[in-house]
Amino acid sequence: MEQEQKAGLSIQKRTFIGVLVLLFALLMAAGVLTRVLPQGSYDRVSVDGMEQVIPGSYRQNADASPLPVWRWFTAPFEVLASPDSVLAIGIMVFLTLVGGTFAVLEKSGVLRRLMAVTIERYAARKYRMMAVLMLVFMALGSAVGIFEEGITLVPIAIAISFSMGWDSLTGLGVSAFAIGMGFAAGTFNPFTVAVAQQLAGVKLYSGLSLRALVFVLAYAVLAVFMVAYAKRIEKDPKRSLTYEHDLKLRQRYIQGDLSETLRDPKLKKALRALGLCLGIVFLYILAGFIFPALTDYTLVVMALLFTLAGVLGGKLSGYGGKVTKDFLAGCLSVLPAVAFILLALGVKQIVAAGGILDTLLYLLSGSLKNAGPYAAALLMFGIVLVLEVFIASGSAKAFLLIPLIAPLADLSGVSRQTVILAYVLGDGFSNMLYPTNTALLIMLGIADVSYGKWFRWVWKPLAAILALSVLVLCLAVATGY
Repeated sequence: MEQEQKAGLSIQKRTFIGVLVLLFALLMAAGVLTRVLPQGSYDRVSVDGMEQVIPGSYRQNADASPLPVWRWFTAPFEVLASPDSVLAIGIMVFLTLVGGTFAVLEKSGVLRRLMAVTIERYAARKYRMMAVLMLVFMALGSAVGIFEEGITLVPIAIAISFSMGWDSLTGLGVSAFAIGMGFAAGTFNPFTVAVAQQLAGVKLYSGLSLRALVFVLAYAVLAVFMVAYAKRIEKDPKRSLTYEHDLKLRQRYIQGDLSETLRDPKLKKALRALGLCLGIVFLYILAGFIFPALTDYTLVVMALLFTLAGVLGGKLSGYGGKVTKDFLAGCLSVLPAVAFILLALGVKQIVAAGGILDTLLYLLSGSLKNAGPYAAALLMFGIVLVLEVFIASGSAKAFLLIPLIAPLADLSGVSRQTVILAYVLGDGFSNMLYPTNTALLIMLGIADVSYGKWFRWVWKPLAAILALSVLVLCLAVATGY
């Protein structure tokens, strides 16, 4: 983690330390919470391999011992022996392989070739290209539910952003932010919409009209924000929060005359190989929309195809380096992200091991009692926003929460379709804000953008989306959605 830029998805020392301090503070806050709230638990039943709480079964565990303080510090390591271990290890392996791939693609000049081709084809219609890219990425998040998989798109989007005269935040916006917005504006999202509707006893993928409207409105907010920002940065690059950092990063991507790469037939073949692999990934993701079982293996398939892209790109480009050596160096460059993953999941581990996760569920769901329909809908939205701090997984949160709030919503005069909408909105948009979301932290780390700068950049469009969510929920109640 030297201060200078490395090839691959390297995470710089400054960003690494900043995120580490933030996550450690959240870890300690979760530990303190275990000493403040009483321990309690719901009875559970297994449904489709996931534990679902049984409404009305909560009871306090008065004789339970508090979680020892030393376990606050061991929680990140305990994650590897917890039910979240498969998720954690899967993301680690995926990230490591992708890191190796991008190191080879960068060293071999394939990324430079991509930038040169982008400039040649889209320089005169760059904003149309931006609009199309954001729409495609949002649609993938909305219909297929990709999110962690978007990590692979960040360095490509940043390289394209530089080639168009924009900054690294624009690259993050076109890729990470667009995918996150799509995930939140879920139309057919199998991890949020499908799971929640099945748990609530609602017909699968029903109520599409209002969710489609949310998608259109969210895309409009994103497009207006991104185009306005990109034009502002084009006019005065120094207004970028990442201006100083981007000077170094831009040099890393743009060295010498990019047009030289257009005349290299070997790089042309290498870029075609990358395009072929990306195309197969895209087709696989679309196939997951038709065959939902395929989505369980998306990370694995993407990791294997990107690894193949790196090896083929390195071999076909003939860049003279050692593909294996550079690939391994790229794998090592992303190892600091492992700490992000473990610390973020450690927050949930402390809350669960401390016996207060169900207490949180009980207290939050209890706030719905005797609430009117409008208040109940907004409270459900708020409950999901709070739980998102501790449980980033959309499907896991649904299994815990939906069985509790759906019956209470019936008593409040809120339709179960509105319950689903409140859940999807609360789970989704917060993914792009909360520092306990491991995928977001890794994307920021790859771009070497601190969480503080990201927050300063993204809070305005997210505030607009928050207000939009409230209005949509009130519309849902008013129309009997």
